[in-house]
Amino acid sequence: MRTYEKTRTIYNGISKNSIKINEDETADFLENTLKNFSSQTKYLYLSRYQEVVDALKVFKVNYKNMKILDVGCGDGYLLKQIEEKFDLKQNQLYGIDISTRRIKLARRRIKRANFFVGDAEKLPFPNEYFDVVLCIETLEHLMEPPKAANEIKRVLKPSGKIILTTPSKHAVFLSYNPLTWVEAILSLHYPGVLPSFHNLYEPCRTSTVIHRAFVVKELISFFADCADVKYKTIIFSYFTFFESTRFTTLSERLFRKIPVLNELGKTVFVKVTK
Repeated sequence: MRTYEKTRTIYNGISKNSIKINEDETADFLENTLKNFSSQTKYLYLSRYQEVVDALKVFKVNYKNMKILDVGCGDGYLLKQIEEKFDLKQNQLYGIDISTRRIKLARRRIKRANFFVGDAEKLPFPNEYFDVVLCIETLEHLMEPPKAANEIKRVLKPSGKIILTTPSKHAVFLSYNPLTWVEAILSLHYPGVLPSFHNLYEPCRTSTVIHRAFVVKELISFFADCADVKYKTIIFSYFTFFESTRFTTLSERLFRKIPVLNELGKTVFVKVTK
């Protein structure tokens, strides 16, 4: 019980300004860390973005005049991959992030994109402005995720597409303790078995960082009013310590085909059609 009380105290002490300060302070550290990654490790780190690019290809739409927004764009790695794959122009790519420093880094990385410093829970764009909205590993860091989901739907055109990924609450606390696996499997059908503050941990500064995880049903409820909502869970980089992209890829493909285990992927991948 004390652990949950502590996480409540941490959450109640966090403000958007403290989150912004922390993001600004850690931006260069992440940038320098990525530069020092081996080519294989960097490939594994960026593979989560490749999954998004592959999903965009599946949409089979004409991207020549489409506007794409990345909510929580960070340093611009995802938009960079999209730019390279689809050869998009200046007025097609948009990114927004709460961190001024990360937006500066993104502008250096991509010249043909429009970047804004802003709040995901209050997007500075007109209604029905974008054809595609991406929210990749962002929702879990927000003060009010449902509010951000409503903003994403607001700025999306009719028949527009949303791609969203977050950590899975079913898997984030898995360990060598078999009881955690029992809990995770039960939570797939009975989410209430997970304590209400089981989804807040300490990845950096506990006074400034929110890092949630979500159950699938919770994420789907954010977009229940949309025309079509699909999801899958993805097992990303369980085997990164092998430093072998081939082994990692084969392992993840195998796990995705195993019933129940494929539902316990580390990341929930949601595709929505408005």
